[in-house]
Amino acid sequence: MKATKVLLITAWVLALQFSNQVLAQTFSVKTCKVTVRGTSSMHEWESTVEKLEAKGSFVVTNNSLTDIQDVVLKIPVKAIKSTKGRMMDNKTYDAFNHEKNPNILFTLTGKTITQANTMNVSGKLTMAGITKEIDLILRYKVLPGGELQVSGSKKLNMTEYKMEPPTAMLGAIVVGEEVTVTFEIVLTQSTIVKAEN
Repeated sequence: MKATKVLLITAWVLALQFSNQVLAQTFSVKTCKVTVRGTSSMHEWESTVEKLEAKGSFVVTNNSLTDIQDVVLKIPVKAIKSTKGRMMDNKTYDAFNHEKNPNILFTLTGKTITQANTMNVSGKLTMAGITKEIDLILRYKVLPGGELQVSGSKKLNMTEYKMEPPTAMLGAIVVGEEVTVTFEIVLTQSTIVKAEN
């Protein structure tokens, strides 16, 4: 009888320890579609991002996202390519002072996940060597196989990051200060790690 009681207590303690843990899937980027749109004194323009790196982890419970943590995104400045060609690319890289600031970085600092497949996140965005806090409203979808699709858009003002909007034709064409970044990223699970509740 005493041995049975000890076994029951041991099982109960183990169950409590297990209940305080969740399985967090570390992720990597499977696919990304990122566009940057803006205006100029002559025409609208668009650039695409050809490379994006991300690390972090997320928790999916009952096919719903319940947590996302330790997220860091990195975009090499030279991965930005304009539909207007190499001249526009070079002016973009100069605006970032890319030799000194080769990457755009986003670090997650806070999040609120709702039941409507959306999450409000905050983080630190670093561009051209300047870091600012930004807020984002993101849409997410858990895909078959456990992959996570995240999408959203954000308007940014280049001058807030001490960036001088590019010009062309001896200043006759001036790019507008504000750009809109639109993205859709699919994150795929890599290894499983245990995270305390």
